Amino acid sequence: MSFTSFNFWLIFPLIFVFYWLIPVKWNTWRKALLLVVSYLLYMNWKPSYALVLLGVTLVTYWGGANFGKGCRFQGSRF
Repeated sequence: MSFTSFNFWLIFPLIFVFYWLIPVKWNTWRKALLLVVSYLLYMNWKPSYALVLLGVTLVTYWGGANFGKGCRFQGSRF
């Protein structure tokens, strides 16, 4: 879905409002909402791109979860 399409400008305000209606203490649900909506928007544009997005999501999640595990120098600036 293109940012210049009518559908985007119809859906975006609804998702924006719904996101802010979820209480901050349920931050995990807010993130899940954005993830699900992004998948649906990509699938609306071209369904095969959802597989690419799934791969990117998994690699990014794995990289973020394991980022600090391999650091040998705990006090280093790098």
